[in-house]
Amino acid sequence: MTTTFDEIRVELIVSSPTNPRKHFDQAKLAELAESIRATGVHQPVLVRPLPAHRVEETTHLKPRPQYELVAGERRLRACAMAQMRTIPAMIRPLDDNQVREAQILENLQRDDLTEIEEAEGYEQLMEHTGLSAEEVGAKIGKSRSYVYGRLKLLNLCQEGRQAMRDGWLPASHALLIARMPSSKLQIDALGNMRDWTDTLISLRNAQELVQRQYMLSLTKAPFQITDVELVPGAGSCRECPKRTGADPDLFADVKGADTCTDPACYHSKEEAHRKRAREQAEARGLEVIDGREAKQLVPHGWNPRVEGHLRLDDKDDSPTGEPLRKLLGKVMETEGVKEVLVANPHKEGELIACLPTAVAMDLLVKASARSKKAGEAAHTLAGKEVDRQKAEEAEAKQKAAHAYEEAWRWQMLEQTWSEIKAGTAEPWDELLRHIALEMADRLTVEDCKRLCKLLDLGKVAPKDGLRMWVQDLPDAHMALQLLVMYRDVGYSRYYEETHPDQANRGLKLVAAQYEITPESVQDEVKKAIRAARKATKAAAKAAEPTSTDGPAAQAGGVRGGGDSNETSKGRKPGKRKAPSKAPAAPALTPEEALQGIAAAMQGEGAGAESGPGDSDPVGGAAAEGLEERPAADEGAAEESGASAEEAWPFPSAAVAGV
Repeated sequence: MTTTFDEIRVELIVSSPTNPRKHFDQAKLAELAESIRATGVHQPVLVRPLPAHRVEETTHLKPRPQYELVAGERRLRACAMAQMRTIPAMIRPLDDNQVREAQILENLQRDDLTEIEEAEGYEQLMEHTGLSAEEVGAKIGKSRSYVYGRLKLLNLCQEGRQAMRDGWLPASHALLIARMPSSKLQIDALGNMRDWTDTLISLRNAQELVQRQYMLSLTKAPFQITDVELVPGAGSCRECPKRTGADPDLFADVKGADTCTDPACYHSKEEAHRKRAREQAEARGLEVIDGREAKQLVPHGWNPRVEGHLRLDDKDDSPTGEPLRKLLGKVMETEGVKEVLVANPHKEGELIACLPTAVAMDLLVKASARSKKAGEAAHTLAGKEVDRQKAEEAEAKQKAAHAYEEAWRWQMLEQTWSEIKAGTAEPWDELLRHIALEMADRLTVEDCKRLCKLLDLGKVAPKDGLRMWVQDLPDAHMALQLLVMYRDVGYSRYYEETHPDQANRGLKLVAAQYEITPESVQDEVKKAIRAARKATKAAAKAAEPTSTDGPAAQAGGVRGGGDSNETSKGRKPGKRKAPSKAPAAPALTPEEALQGIAAAMQGEGAGAESGPGDSDPVGGAAAEGLEERPAADEGAAEESGASAEEAWPFPSAAVAGV
């Protein structure tokens, strides 16, 4: 095959109808045209002489085309858009199959190729060239399983393809769905690929989900998986293409070759097996127990024992280590006793062959005349039956006793509630004390310390001291009210803003019983604050240094400038000593803030009228703490409409502690 290179006029090249690429982004074509206009075409296109079968269809074109494009249509279109006269080209004589292969392989090298487009390319290549998946993989440098995986994406439902186009479903997850044999299953699985936050689940979780919900183990099937007549048209499971073992490359993540990927087919075989087993049993004249009666006989899926019956084919119901059927088979035939079949309600299609316990015991006694082993089994089973009956009787007594204990307690609750609704009894003081003790037990040690201090209990263990106070208090309702208030005394700005009706509800309900309102307490606290502020100002003024010198002398001492004392002490003229600062006030704790407010409230603002001194009701740490925030004139906050937060002079820590 000879290849020549030439600069060919653009209008002499016609596009190929077999080009697998059908969509061209116009914006990107414009960008490519601008690049070609600036720097030219850097890579030649591939063309072949116009084949004879296309001459007739191109006769209407002027000038008549002489070449057919094989690869490079984006470059050809961009040259036409850029109004380029010629384009560099490789001219190679190719037949139709060679053209198709070259186009597909060239198309597969695109950077923007989607997984579905890639799969379509592989499919076209295999159809038109006869190549196998392994040969296609060798041509493109991919493994056989990779090619099979891409080809399987072509089985994806339209909803799955749209999810891939939308960008949220990756090819790895899409392949798990595409392996399912029906669109219904695929759509259902697609809905499970995202969690409740609409986030894609991990690949491992997706694999586990698909295997758990959409695959079934053939090794546990109740029917014969090689039975080709069980369901007409379904055939043998062993030969089924929907069995994982039929395509191990595609199902490399699934352990076990005998796994069914078609639950609908599997369940149809289960139903057919159950129907066949019932028909065969009825033909033999056997009794079949199913429905509600079977559910009563086999109440638990984890325990397949049949109530009141012994299973003939399960050695767990035989004391000899071998199934009872081996011991009773001949005697059942002699006596004309037929087995009973119980449809297992927990395992579709399973029929449990068994005999009523009494019948099985009677048959064992009869068989013991012929077999020593049967006699031993009868004796052992008789002992087990006695033990079982005793255990059932004991369990029944225990259940009855438990039911009695629950019944009388609930009856007491109902009768007492009737009396409470009728209003015939006064509240029981000990009940209130019990509730108060329960509330006290839930408090922390720090909570108990605060209450012990409030109650003036002295030096006691906080929790024990508070409990003793609740127990010894004559009026239990007093303790209950205090604890209710304490539980709701905290301040939460967020809760106050979002639930104003519920904030501090317990505190307000108890206070309302004594006609104490939040507004009245707030007014008292504000008055105490203003009194404390005045006392603090007075104390600060009294602490200023005094001098016997006149104003001029004091001014000279502050500014310096030729003071004789400074000169005599060796200081240079013009230098001055920095004025001494008052000692910083210690930080105010929440408890100290409360004490200061309480003292001011008890003095009813007397500190504002009397000067600072030993009798000042707001002094010490509380008064000093007020200086931490700039003081405003008395009543300024109210006159200016400032908020309570702005008018409050205490640190936020003090507020939080209240």
